[in-house]
Amino acid sequence: MTVPIHIGSPDKKGEASILKPDGEKAGLNVLTRPAKVFENKIIFFVNETNGADMAVNADTLSNNEWVHDGIDNVYWTAAAISGTWIFNSAAQNHTPLGAQSIDATATVNNNTAQIVRGGGALALASPISALGIYIYITGWNAPQGNRGVSVVGWDTGAGAAVGSSVNISDYIDTTILNSWQHAIIPLTDMNLQEQSIDAIRIQTTVVSGIPPNYYLDDIEILEGDEPLEYIIAPDEGTWLYVDDINATIVDGYTGITTVAGATENATFPRIPYNSFLGLAALTNGILYQRINNAEVRESFTLKQLFDIIKLPGTEIVGYGGDGTNSWVKVRVKVTEPIVLKSENNDLLKMSISDDLSGLLELEMSCGCREEVRQGDLYVA
Repeated sequence: MTVPIHIGSPDKKGEASILKPDGEKAGLNVLTRPAKVFENKIIFFVNETNGADMAVNADTLSNNEWVHDGIDNVYWTAAAISGTWIFNSAAQNHTPLGAQSIDATATVNNNTAQIVRGGGALALASPISALGIYIYITGWNAPQGNRGVSVVGWDTGAGAAVGSSVNISDYIDTTILNSWQHAIIPLTDMNLQEQSIDAIRIQTTVVSGIPPNYYLDDIEILEGDEPLEYIIAPDEGTWLYVDDINATIVDGYTGITTVAGATENATFPRIPYNSFLGLAALTNGILYQRINNAEVRESFTLKQLFDIIKLPGTEIVGYGGDGTNSWVKVRVKVTEPIVLKSENNDLLKMSISDDLSGLLELEMSCGCREEVRQGDLYVA
């Protein structure tokens, strides 16, 4: 016996129909729509003061007080809370005037060092704004999230942390080995603004695998403006899908290489890998951070063009010049869209602490899609 089945809408105003084209099996006549609806968005990384313009001088930080430089000088006093630390190692050093650094290559999980200020507590009030630490990595096995070097403010009298612990790896590129990198950590990230500390603690952490091997040098308290932050974030109540990240650089740079016979118009484009056109490689670099649910999930630094073009999905999509000025546009297509959720305060951040005013133009943008949310069902 055949039982008739009717597929209809909840309001009983319509029924599905069956189609049977000649020579084919019968099937339901259905209408399909995307499960999600998006609106295209072109969004620039912007700063509250400078807008999208990144060709600015952000090199405003200077020394307020030295913390430690491998006992080349007498500053704050370092001691091991646990593990093997060498505070006067001659194996590596950052400054040409010094010969020592802190050797942490023998430390393992949760090994901790404490550096105490001899003059009592330091009030971290304006103009103090950041902590600077040079780090030299000799081994950092992937993945990054399984290991780190944390730093936190400390009150020795109370025997307790002040503010929040941060991971130095969130402010450098852990894929760069055997080279000094400068981690500039804003006090706001450590929740130390307007606080007082008389020590800092540094800890090696590892969830699994081999602990990071590293040296530290020239640790200092910095004053001046915090690094300039350029942000991309979703509007309130929305999710933003980022499909690519773009950078457009313009500089007073000829882009022409003289060749035999002066046939310059037949040459390969002159785009240097170790600078940003005419601007020499940066000292600190542009720090990229992807922040999801209040955690830095990805970070790296851009000191030269090579640091961009080495990334997967990167292509130089355009370049040109007039013989005096040149421009280049670079696009990084991400493997899967980066999803930024407003309810989690997700964002992308570019932080600048170098002088980029030598460029004529530098702007960065993202090709995005904003999810149009209409409840459980999407209506026509």
